[in-house]
Amino acid sequence: MMRSPSVLTFAGFYLPGYKAGGPIQSVANMVAHLGAQFDFRIITRDRDSGDVSPYPGIIPGQWQNVGMAQVCYLAQAEQTLRTLTALLRETPYDLIYLNSFFHWRLSVLPLLARKLGWMPRRPVILAPRGEFSRGALGLKSGRKRAFLVASRILGLHRGIIWHASSEHEARDIRTIFGADLQIHVASDLPRAVQSGLLHEPRASGGAVRVVFLSRIARMKNLNFVLEVLKRVTVPVNLSIVGFIDDAAYWNECQSLIEKLPPQIKVSYHGMVPAEQVPAVIAKSDVFFLPTLGENFGHVIIEALGAGTPALISDRTPWRDLDDAGCGWILPLGDAQLFAERIDSLFNETPEISEGRRRAAINYARRFADDSGVVDANRRLFLRAIQRG
Repeated sequence: MMRSPSVLTFAGFYLPGYKAGGPIQSVANMVAHLGAQFDFRIITRDRDSGDVSPYPGIIPGQWQNVGMAQVCYLAQAEQTLRTLTALLRETPYDLIYLNSFFHWRLSVLPLLARKLGWMPRRPVILAPRGEFSRGALGLKSGRKRAFLVASRILGLHRGIIWHASSEHEARDIRTIFGADLQIHVASDLPRAVQSGLLHEPRASGGAVRVVFLSRIARMKNLNFVLEVLKRVTVPVNLSIVGFIDDAAYWNECQSLIEKLPPQIKVSYHGMVPAEQVPAVIAKSDVFFLPTLGENFGHVIIEALGAGTPALISDRTPWRDLDDAGCGWILPLGDAQLFAERIDSLFNETPEISEGRRRAAINYARRFADDSGVVDANRRLFLRAIQRG
């Protein structure tokens, strides 16, 4: 019996972690969809984002089964060039798959081992996961641009295959590295849409229920949500759900919350595990994420699958929500437009609201059931292996 092709995957965080959000979901969904055809071996940290203790029950430095993948959890002291080189030499694999451009330990070090010839020569795919968007490059820009220059001088990424989750991200990659690249466009894979989620219609005259669910980090732009709500004239209950990734930024947001008008009520609910996200979002009238940039945005499609229309910025690959009747895409340069959209929801009839919820669920199901998305990801791996 022929063995399945083996994909050695490096990821900053993986299951059972959930605080890092979309990047974990990207890899977990990839394994769920393609794990029957490919042997996924994942090297990752031994703890979740921000945690000081490792996951309970794991055996650091040893391969163990996690769902349809084998995972090796490493403590920070083990995330060294020496340890990673040993794993690269000892582990059988046909392909390396990297889930970050800037991650020092779990992207740069494997590429350095490759550059030095300390590992078997195998094809390498790198998914930058939105790191080249305008918004992402604008954060800690000096450090990032210095590394971009150094990586070009070293030729660290020469000959790799780039995985872009959209044509939008492919353009971002070419803007940085030029046109002469091998880029394969394949959308990130979604989770199946949950059915039977409970939603209570908003009472006539009741506050508009808005949910922001994402990491509390400058990239996700929670401060813009609060600036918008300063302009809203109707009652709003804002639920903030997410891991506080940047404590200083959260302090800034709390200062803005204190200055909101009295008809705006805000509550912070902490972080919820990934499997609970749709149920949490389903309780709201609109999902609001004015992100500075997303290569995919798992939480956007999950919000739609929960039947909650999405109010998002124009810096994601989701461009047709208005046409599909399940959301709104607005430019970040005009906070008043966002405020007017939320105001309009206050007087919306139950029939219109219900129709938009159905449109959101149908949109998410069509995307989740699109076999072409799975095939594009499968071809990404098969072509790379055949080339290698």
